[in-house]
Amino acid sequence: SNVLYLKGDSIWVACSGDSRAIKVARKNGKIVGTDLSNDHKPDLPVEKARIVAAGGTVTPSGPGARPSRVWANGRVGLAMSRSIGDGECKKVGVIPDPEVQHFTISPAKDPKSDGDLCVIVASDGVWEFISTQEAAELVAAETHATQACEMLVLESTKRWRALEGNYRDDITAVIANVPFLEDWGEAGDDVDDDQPNLLINQGAKGFAKIKSKANAPGAAPAAEGTAAAAADSAAAAAPSAEGDEDDFAARRLSVNNPYGEDDDDWERLGDEDEDEDVVCRPVPSAPRKAQAKGSRRGSSLPAALYLSPWELPVIAVAIAYLAACPYNKVEESFGLQAAHDLLYHRSAIHAYDHHEFPGVVPRTFLGPLTIALPSAPLVGLLSALDAPKLAALYVVRGVLALMSTLALIQVLRATRRHYGYDAFRALSLLTCTQFHWLFYCSRTLPNTFASLLVTLSTARWIHGDVESTLKLLTVATVICRAELILLVAPLALLFLSTRRIGFLPLVKLGISTGLASLIATVAIDSFFWRRFMYPEGEVLFFNTVLNKSSEYGTSPYHWYFTSALPRAALLSIPLAALSLRTVPRARALVIVPLLFVAVYSILPHKELRFILYVVPPLNVAAAAALAKLYKGLPASQKSQGLTGRVLVVLAKLMMLAALIGSASLSLAFAAAAYGNYPGAEALHAVHRIGAPRVSDRGRPISVHVGVEAAMSGVSRFLEQPSPWRYSKREGLEAADFRQFNYAITAPGKTLPGFSLAHVQHGFASVSLHPPFLQYEPKIHVLRRKPESTASSRQGRGAFDDF
Repeated sequence: SNVLYLKGDSIWVACSGDSRAIKVARKNGKIVGTDLSNDHKPDLPVEKARIVAAGGTVTPSGPGARPSRVWANGRVGLAMSRSIGDGECKKVGVIPDPEVQHFTISPAKDPKSDGDLCVIVASDGVWEFISTQEAAELVAAETHATQACEMLVLESTKRWRALEGNYRDDITAVIANVPFLEDWGEAGDDVDDDQPNLLINQGAKGFAKIKSKANAPGAAPAAEGTAAAAADSAAAAAPSAEGDEDDFAARRLSVNNPYGEDDDDWERLGDEDEDEDVVCRPVPSAPRKAQAKGSRRGSSLPAALYLSPWELPVIAVAIAYLAACPYNKVEESFGLQAAHDLLYHRSAIHAYDHHEFPGVVPRTFLGPLTIALPSAPLVGLLSALDAPKLAALYVVRGVLALMSTLALIQVLRATRRHYGYDAFRALSLLTCTQFHWLFYCSRTLPNTFASLLVTLSTARWIHGDVESTLKLLTVATVICRAELILLVAPLALLFLSTRRIGFLPLVKLGISTGLASLIATVAIDSFFWRRFMYPEGEVLFFNTVLNKSSEYGTSPYHWYFTSALPRAALLSIPLAALSLRTVPRARALVIVPLLFVAVYSILPHKELRFILYVVPPLNVAAAAALAKLYKGLPASQKSQGLTGRVLVVLAKLMMLAALIGSASLSLAFAAAAYGNYPGAEALHAVHRIGAPRVSDRGRPISVHVGVEAAMSGVSRFLEQPSPWRYSKREGLEAADFRQFNYAITAPGKTLPGFSLAHVQHGFASVSLHPPFLQYEPKIHVLRRKPESTASSRQGRGAFDDF
């Protein structure tokens, strides 16, 4: 809570907690905001000493404990060192005693003269995303205190919505002109100086009840002087004593943005009849539909749909990569084929692709189910419209891309909340100028499904939500990728060492979440695989105990650090390293992921997708470092010499050039990926070649898809309806191919009775000389020759020649 008492040229401020009071003044023609109270944070030396002496624990501000918090036996986690009514933390040194300070004010003669203009007291919801100086400049830009107070709450609400959707902390603000300033406005302004004293209060449960009468509840006259108070969940304001009430007239207004509607939908009750009392009545949070009837927008949208201009590009870039490369490689084949079968075969489990082509190791169906269920309505509509299956492929992968990027947006919002707007913008730029994470986020890999959960856990980690962080990681480990235990372990040790969680609660959380995840995956996967099955357990045994993954290639220990991470994170690598020195509270975001990579590097088989989980936390640390670098540049160049101005310009140009260079490399990666699916392109070529004959003959057309094509883009989503038929059977003899009209094979393979119909090129390598991207033949399409003699027709298969 925070209380201000104004009398004459004096202000007394009593503060206990993290509500803040500030003074707005004009000095040398510039607006300056000055704190009148201190936010009582646990890591302040005096506060920390008292708490530690009482047996409490204070964790420093940082990604694992952000903001600084007070812990009582590893519980509670209060983000302030003084509070009214907190009985639990009282035991460990949290006190209600206010800190009282006295200030002298020098009122400005008019709004444009130097001197003190007004004071603001507001709850922590206002200060979450608005600094003291920002608030001062925002308020000073308005002509009247009423509009200024309204604008302050509107801006705070807007920033909460942009980062947190419908969720917000209490947003309460009071603005009062300093005494003796007769009127804050120009003659002729359309303001009613007799407007009643009202309070801006944006709360979570509806309108604050403020009546326009001078002696209404919450607006009773003070005995002497002027008093105003703001607390975490409510605020009270009192006008001055008799004779000073006019100074406070039209200075405060009570409004509430009803559940996230746009700013232009805000209306003051009573606007239609200015003679009516302005009354904001309480509205409970439950019956929102009734409230929506009176608004122009209706009910609010889901929080995830409120996207800022810095968040939308993340989704746009991921969708652009999906549009350019919609096909799949062999690693993602199971997830995509399973999604196809769930959508098209549904309960006909015997027809599912994995029964005939189970793959080297089994995989869980929980990931494909996650994207198939939300995709089903739109895929059903496309089927009803006779759209090709290729459209359904875009839908399925688009749903996964949207889910992944919305998870990443939670990291963006956590960064904004705990590292500031500059870091938020920097993170968006760094992410959008990288290739691999946004490219892989729509691909049906086990790593992608795991990455979705790990990314959400990263956001909760930055918020300091220990339990949610560990639960999400445990689910991802048990169901999707067992190697994530190497990420869970250092994080758990970090939380234990900082007393964020006790040992027994940690064990209980791990066992309960792990067991629930295990039961879910065993039950669902046993149903689809038609035998008792724990897929990730078999994968773990295959990769670690048997070390069979080494048969698919090995790399040296340093490969992740010297090749994979530099390509995946690009500019974030040096910036993350810089953050270890410049942003100490972000160190854990660098150290923990690198520990995971260091231990994981022991396994000889390595692929870039195995460590994509570490890119978001590294990006957050890099963004914080980049923001600090940019903030460190002088804002004004007038006071600098020529050399200083040149250096500042060069520094900004270097930052811009680095981002452009990162984006250019990402475009090069995308161009290479575009030519990396020759199997899919070859199947499209078959469809084009055979299309004229479909209508002419109307007989079945059979296509054999070889291993090379199946590994480079072919999936069931590319299949055409009858008369087309497809087979991926392996181990066929040359004579067996007579039953097929087309064979998609590796280059150089010949079959008796077939001729070369199409050569499909694919990406081969990068050259230092134009053309920089080298292509070579990857797939051959063979077409069966027409047979013209009677003898040659004997023994023909069921399919005619094309």
